[in-house]
Amino acid sequence: MRRTGHVIRRVIRSQAARRRLLVVLSLFIGLRLAWLWLPGHLYPLPDTLFETRDYARIVTDNRDNPIRWELGWRESWRFHVPLVDMSPHLIHATLAAEDSRFHAHNGIDWRSVARAVRDNLLSRRVRSGASTLSMQVARMRMPDSPRGWRRKIQQTAWALTIERRYSKNWILAAYLNNAPYGGNIVGAPAAAEKYFSKSVSDLTAAEAALLAGLPQRPSALRPDRYPDRALDRQNYVITRMRTVYPDLYADLTAGFHLQARRSFNDPDTTGALHFCRLALREADGNKSRGSPRTRLSTTLDSSAQALLFAALRRGVSRLEGVKDGGGVIVANASASVIALVGTLDAGDASDGMVNTCAAPRSSGSTLKPFIYAAAIEKGLLLPATRLNDSPLVIGNYKPENYSGEFSGMIPAVDALVQSLNTPAARVLAAVGVGDMIETLERCGFSHLTRGAEDYGLSLALGGGEVTTLELAAAYCGLARKGDCKALIFLKESSALSTASPFSKGTIAMISEMLASSPLPGLAESRGVSWKTGTSNGFRDAWSCAYNQDYTVIIWLGNKNGDAAAGLIGAESALPVAAEVFAGLMRETPSTTSDTMASDSLFEPVRLCEKSGLRAGPFCAAPVDSRGVKGISLRECFICRRLLDTSLPASENTPASAVSAGHDKLTILSPAPQVYFTRESHLSLHVRGSGPAATRWFNNGELLPVNGNADMVDFPLGKHHITAMNPDNGQTASIAFEVKNYD
Repeated sequence: MRRTGHVIRRVIRSQAARRRLLVVLSLFIGLRLAWLWLPGHLYPLPDTLFETRDYARIVTDNRDNPIRWELGWRESWRFHVPLVDMSPHLIHATLAAEDSRFHAHNGIDWRSVARAVRDNLLSRRVRSGASTLSMQVARMRMPDSPRGWRRKIQQTAWALTIERRYSKNWILAAYLNNAPYGGNIVGAPAAAEKYFSKSVSDLTAAEAALLAGLPQRPSALRPDRYPDRALDRQNYVITRMRTVYPDLYADLTAGFHLQARRSFNDPDTTGALHFCRLALREADGNKSRGSPRTRLSTTLDSSAQALLFAALRRGVSRLEGVKDGGGVIVANASASVIALVGTLDAGDASDGMVNTCAAPRSSGSTLKPFIYAAAIEKGLLLPATRLNDSPLVIGNYKPENYSGEFSGMIPAVDALVQSLNTPAARVLAAVGVGDMIETLERCGFSHLTRGAEDYGLSLALGGGEVTTLELAAAYCGLARKGDCKALIFLKESSALSTASPFSKGTIAMISEMLASSPLPGLAESRGVSWKTGTSNGFRDAWSCAYNQDYTVIIWLGNKNGDAAAGLIGAESALPVAAEVFAGLMRETPSTTSDTMASDSLFEPVRLCEKSGLRAGPFCAAPVDSRGVKGISLRECFICRRLLDTSLPASENTPASAVSAGHDKLTILSPAPQVYFTRESHLSLHVRGSGPAATRWFNNGELLPVNGNADMVDFPLGKHHITAMNPDNGQTASIAFEVKNYD
């Protein structure tokens, strides 16, 4: 009976023990789960810690030499460098000074907490803290949060979540890239550049000890302002390094020699500021998730940049009343910009930030090659086709050639090379202004936003606006034989291809036409094709030149649009382009002089010697020539009209004004509308695009109009104007009305 009672008591005690054990275990597990769950739910960690903050960036040229430094988040110098690329001395010094048990805790170092509590209670003031690197990373994420217990609890909760979510190496890298090191210097990589002008990977042990001590009180310990305080702090860090890593730093002594940068950016002596801005914009457009980009490797060739800047400076210095210039050099093989000068006065506080290469300006004659190319593509002309260079009225003004003279019937190649205006306007009329605008848009010109009626034939003479960069891309497309690509500024970028509106044969023919005259001022042109341009009123001077290797676009003028007598493309901008090309050829002596054309792009064609169009049965003495393969040149109509008198006048009338001595008859003024006046009559210009012998009729009566332009008084009432070409009977008519104001 006694034995049975003893057994019962043992069973009861064991069951009670088990219950106590289960209670203790349940309490432990519950507290553990609460410890893991509560911080993350009471103070959830943001999905991103530092990813939304822009890092400062280093822009380098194509040889990886820094050319520009750009501020980052909150105007700070803050660069991102992977942990593996940082000096191991910096890692050791940081751990020794801030968190020697970093790899042993889970975000909270309880030993340090106990030590801090003891020290602070004994001294009755706050003598030391117990923040781990994880807690400091959390604090960096909340720089604007007010101090207090609430912030400390949130910081601790975030530290625990950070430890669970990220690796130790990630936390250490986050600390070193985001810790404060004095002023607007954030992160050890920026501090290494600021205080020692070197990469964070090249820090010595002593320099690492100095930097590792700064985040405790970054403003008070700045070595460039308070060297004695910085030295004391460095001594403390070195003592800690000897304690934690005795085998590595037993002999390390304090001391430092600063090679501080006064500014990250050296004076811009080659005008590269605007190139860097465009490269940064391209990088922003190519942003992708992943590691932040600190170093941007660009396509800039510093030698070419200096060459372009110096040539522009000399070109502007030769011109009175001209203050600025800009230009672009493109390496055609990759469509990469290797030099860009947006302005010569980047330091000017008022408008130095204006990039003239991106500013729309009057095109002058720079679009003529594309107009001629469109005509070749339509089968309207070849280089030998005769064009009419005679007086012509376009809209409200009468275009004239720079020489003030007219050449009569002239081969298209000569009209293009000499940049004659009336032939270009007639070619544009044959192509069609609307079609030409669409073609130019496909070439990359995006500022031709007005309607065809607004531009009219003046589009051929500078009536539209383009930018230097648009011209560079379009002429680069010609240099690449129609393989058009968007210009790039970063080495890692791949240029996007666009379909050219022209065939390879047309482009080859235009390039030959533009290269038929050597580039003035260049000893050896080596197949350089070139074109100049001057805007109306002498406000912009252009030069566009290219060969197989490079495209060079030069603009001279004033940002405010002030005119100057010297702003003539062939006289001011062209010498600058020639100087740039000469320098490029010295740098690349292997440049070939092979023609850009290929015989496979052409086919034999028989031309009329008189018109330069495809010879027909009425053409005497046809000549052998080349045409673009796959494009049928229109047949000569002049010889047929002169010899086949049985044809009615309507069939003798040319469909275009390209090679005829008589233009397509068009009434330019008056317009078919209602005019209002307070008088009994209204004086209107009577203008037309056609032969000088045009006869004008109003309501069937002959008008006293001299040629194709004059002022005529029209009484109140309805009027029906007819213009007639007496040579071929072609007519044009419009109706309008003159009324009094009610």
